Amino acid sequence: MGIETGGYPQSVAIIYRGEIAGTIGFNEINKASNIGCIGYWLGEGFQGNGIMTKAFKTFIDYGFRELGLNPIEVSIAVENKKSRALAEQQVL
Repeated sequence: MGIETGGYPQSVAIIYRGEIAGTIGFNEINKASNIGCIGYWLGEGFQGNGIMTKAFKTFIDYGFRELGLNPIEVSIAVENKKSRALAEQQVL
C-alpha cells in the first residue's frame, strides 16, 4: 500500500496532562481502494485510564468521515492482549 492522505495528518501524538502519552496513526493508506491500516502505542504509565479508547474511537471516526476509508484494519501483535482487547471492543 502506498501512503497518500491528501494533506490530512497520518499520525498524531496523544497528549495527556501535558505529556506525550503515546501515538496513533495510519501505518498505511491505500486511497485507490480506500483501505487504511491503523496502529497505536501508549506508554505503560498511561495505561488503564481510557486514553487509548478515546483516541482510537476518534481516529477511527476521522478515518471513515474525513479520509473516506472503508475498511479500516488494525495491525496488532497476537500476544498483545490489551491492544487486541481495545480493537475487539470497538468492532462496529
